[in-house]
Amino acid sequence: MTLDAVAARAGVSKGGLLHHFKSKEALLKGMMARVAEDFDLQSKEAAAKLNQGTGNSAARQFDLLRTYLDRSFSGIGTKDRSAMALFAVAANQPSLLEPVRDFFAKRVKETLGHSENPAASLALMLLADGLWLFDALDIAPFSGKLREQARDMAIEWARQISEVPAVKKKPGATRSQGSK
Repeated sequence: MTLDAVAARAGVSKGGLLHHFKSKEALLKGMMARVAEDFDLQSKEAAAKLNQGTGNSAARQFDLLRTYLDRSFSGIGTKDRSAMALFAVAANQPSLLEPVRDFFAKRVKETLGHSENPAASLALMLLADGLWLFDALDIAPFSGKLREQARDMAIEWARQISEVPAVKKKPGATRSQGSK
């Protein structure tokens, strides 16, 4: 990643880029701040959709896990510009990943803090993050029906971890989101 390449990609002059970012390090820091802000906003939007008023910790845990899985299986990582920024920073200056590390540490702590089985919840989070990474790099080796089946299986595991009763699907109904 060079400043010349970034300026060309952004459609600005190198001088214009340097007016906003005095150095490559400043640009990378700005990218990481933006990525952390985007991740935080997406996480807050997802959390706002959860049913937090029930007081039922098993239901809350399931909601957290299901939201995490739904976001990954929806294809949210597909060619994600934030992911590309992460990869650029990781390749050029990994020490600048601290805001993203902090975000993920907070998210893991929140999700696992509601879990009766933190190891199983962590395994599901890693499954979801792996799928997000596959999508971000556009290398997911599966799609369609197999992706739907994997999603349904992950949701069922989340339900079992949370000990929340299964809801019967109506015949012909699908729960798929974002299959490639």
